[in-house]
Amino acid sequence: MNTSGCFVYNTPLPIAHVARFRGKANANQQTQFISPELRIELLQRQLAFETKVDPTAYTDIPSAVEHYSNLVPLENVAIQNQPQTTFKAFSCRDGGFYCLRRIHGYAVTHPGKQTFPAEQWKKLAHVNIVPLRELLINCRAFGDSSLVFVYDYYPLAVTLMSKHFEPKSATFYDAANGFRLSSTVHMPPPLGTAASENMLWSYLIQITAALRAIHTNGLACRAVDLNKIIVYGNKIMLSFCGIQDIVNQDQQAIQTLQFEDLNQLGNLMVALASGRSHGYRKDLLQGTMKTIMETYSIDFKAVVT
Repeated sequence: MNTSGCFVYNTPLPIAHVARFRGKANANQQTQFISPELRIELLQRQLAFETKVDPTAYTDIPSAVEHYSNLVPLENVAIQNQPQTTFKAFSCRDGGFYCLRRIHGYAVTHPGKQTFPAEQWKKLAHVNIVPLRELLINCRAFGDSSLVFVYDYYPLAVTLMSKHFEPKSATFYDAANGFRLSSTVHMPPPLGTAASENMLWSYLIQITAALRAIHTNGLACRAVDLNKIIVYGNKIMLSFCGIQDIVNQDQQAIQTLQFEDLNQLGNLMVALASGRSHGYRKDLLQGTMKTIMETYSIDFKAVVT
């Protein structure tokens, strides 16, 4: 109906099945919309994807490594004589972002034989393992012959070391580019706050599930370490798997390496439970185990011991 200066519409009859989808008048807004915390986290992850570096500040970083471009260091690349460095990079093939782990000055002389373990790792898919996507051999982009492992990139993921053991002493913030860099410079054994038992059980279940998948496929992780296991949301993931199988190829039986994985897992849980990153050392173990015995349940103590 046309009136002076406005229009009035007669609404249709109410539809019965729509009413049940409408929120109640007194309903909590958090039950209907995304929480502010999750919104901020998703925004920060998107910003991490889009972060770029100033080429004049990082002159040693190449503009591209084969089909990967826009390299952003995830570690302090200014430290001299580092054997390995890590970058985030954009792939022009599929438009995705990846994590590049560069092994400095490593030449592959027998590609088929030396890189065979990488093909096995590429086939392994598990929710708690960062997948290996590609291996770049004899890469000349950095001015030497580098070996580059390409993994999926998880923005804002942190290592267990950073999460539980004084992250500020191991990282610094680059305000110009808005990303956090971790340093591999030698530091004294850091102290942290012991993790809660519920958190430790969650870690243990996820890590053992990943190790079970690895061992079932005839492989060994060889990277059950505070600096190699990352936390992404509520998920624990083993990262940089397969590097040792190529860089440090030895003649040890796979059963020996798998047993070492379990030994490293025990050391990891002792460190997290005690709040001491090197709590499993012989000179510290007695005091560490005393703390664990006084703090945790019988079931958890049985697993650790």
